[in-house]
Amino acid sequence: MAGDGGNNDSNGNGSTTAKAAPADYDAIRDMTRDADCIVFDCDGVLVDVSGSYHRAIQQTVEYMTGRIASELAIPDMPARHAVSRHTVERFKNTGLFNDETDVSCAITLAAVMPHLAGGCTYESAIDTAVRNSGPDGIASVIRHMRDGAEMSRAVELLDHPSPDRGGLLCRVFDEKFYGSDIYSGRGGRPLLGNEIGHIRCDDVIVTDAVMEALSGRFGKSISMVTGRGLQAARYTLEPVMGWFDLGNSAFLEDEPREHAKPNPDRLDDCIRGMGCKRAIYVGDSAEDAAMARDAESDVAFCGITGTGVNPDERRRILERAAGTGIPYFTLGSVLDIPKALNLEGQIHV
Repeated sequence: MAGDGGNNDSNGNGSTTAKAAPADYDAIRDMTRDADCIVFDCDGVLVDVSGSYHRAIQQTVEYMTGRIASELAIPDMPARHAVSRHTVERFKNTGLFNDETDVSCAITLAAVMPHLAGGCTYESAIDTAVRNSGPDGIASVIRHMRDGAEMSRAVELLDHPSPDRGGLLCRVFDEKFYGSDIYSGRGGRPLLGNEIGHIRCDDVIVTDAVMEALSGRFGKSISMVTGRGLQAARYTLEPVMGWFDLGNSAFLEDEPREHAKPNPDRLDDCIRGMGCKRAIYVGDSAEDAAMARDAESDVAFCGITGTGVNPDERRRILERAAGTGIPYFTLGSVLDIPKALNLEGQIHV
């Protein structure tokens, strides 16, 4: 990919792994020439969520550590723990934590572990949690940290993961993110009662002009496979929602956890549902790249790097996750896609 100037390598199964540097538009156009649909992730691609999901994670960790300190009588628990974007991305970069509630759970356990188990600091507990993350994500972190009666009690209080997002941690996170009114309106049972909701801080990146240009190339074959629920997607993307084939999109928060990324089943379903043969999937995470890589459909992966804390590191992570089995390339922003696909003449400002 980056730096190879668009060389092509056989992947051993009769297809070609095309690689392109971020600005090698000739190589990108060549590898996407036959694409007849485009499918998007939402968060970090269509929407900048650094002011919404990150704040919800921070405040969920703060609430849950306070709750655990109270329930388990921990006298010296700090009121706040540093939850930097870098810390969040460390979990995200493993490709095992697509759900922000899983990240919130892991960080909460790392925050209370020094007070309940001893022998570590918050920072070293974060390191340990990241290093010991296994294929089942948050379940592997819980197994590793559930050491002794006190940590087991903390895990029980979090009640995560839970069916239908009904556990304490999920309820707190969802109310922090959606706000008490929206959360109640979508069937939740508010605990906090007066939350404004960080979803209001979502920053939509994609523009109507970009969607119009894509429509000129792909017609109605534009969809989403996102970890968001449909209601959250509608709320934030209302100005551009009409461009998407919602009947052939997947909103994974609304589905059982077994369908979560990087499971490629829903991506395959959406591509087939649109009657398409070759897709471009646009994402920003290791899970997105792995999902595109493992799909049965013919998929080229477009990795978005500009919404990461460190775009160069994000590019390397996406390269690693995509592997050598699919065509892939990276761009700084979803706004670069029309130029990359030679659609600039179809943009009408």
